[in-house]
Amino acid sequence: MRSLVLHPSVVWLILVAALSSVSCSRDGHATPQKHIVLAPAAAAPCVPTRVLVLPDKTLSTDQNETPIPLLSEVQVPVEKLLVRCGGEVLIGVVREHSNRRLKRLSVSGPPAEPPMPSQNENPLILKTQIMPKYHADMRAYQAARAAWERETRARFQVYFDEVRQLLEQKPFAMRSDVFGAVNRGDAALAEPDAAFGGACHEYFILVSDGIDNVHKERPVMRSRAKLLLVNGTGTSGSLDGLVSDNFESLSAAIQHVLALEGVR
Repeated sequence: MRSLVLHPSVVWLILVAALSSVSCSRDGHATPQKHIVLAPAAAAPCVPTRVLVLPDKTLSTDQNETPIPLLSEVQVPVEKLLVRCGGEVLIGVVREHSNRRLKRLSVSGPPAEPPMPSQNENPLILKTQIMPKYHADMRAYQAARAAWERETRARFQVYFDEVRQLLEQKPFAMRSDVFGAVNRGDAALAEPDAAFGGACHEYFILVSDGIDNVHKERPVMRSRAKLLLVNGTGTSGSLDGLVSDNFESLSAAIQHVLALEGVR
């Protein structure tokens, strides 16, 4: 019987393969390497959003290049924003006495999607128990999500049909109670967040020249809301020191909110 003689290059490849299958511990003993499968990264927490849109309906807004909002400028982006994590939309107007209640719609967040199981489990248990349960949970989630979307879209439609006239009506008021409107809107956005399951992001979009001539108490913002002012002059009127950002159009202000919330 002939002995098997290996070429030196073959011996070298075998040696390298053997060494790569083990690692050394601190005391010099070889330990077998384990194949690690990383679990899926945890999703970022979903934060509900509350958005207040308050157009000014006083006659001076015409002279100061303040736009009249269109329903389409508000409805489509606000729906896109709220179906992500839930929240609330609030709409009112600035007038001679801004004491009317805001029109409000609260939206619950969508059902939670089942997390993908870790692949580090026993392969047999993963195949026969864990993954079948995951697939069943996914089917239940998809059905619940579809039902939630149908109900939420219907509620949006009823709400925006109701506020269309409020948004699109032409200016009519002789005086401008901007301070009263801002105080009322801020009071609404300063309400506790418990109903939404935790802290919310709040935005106050005021479509106005910002000029108050009723002279109620000057607002002191108690909420965490960013006050975004929309007019054609880029000025803050009587609201100097309270405005976070100025915008020329309502669409630009709302797109800014969507960008801050990571919504496209």
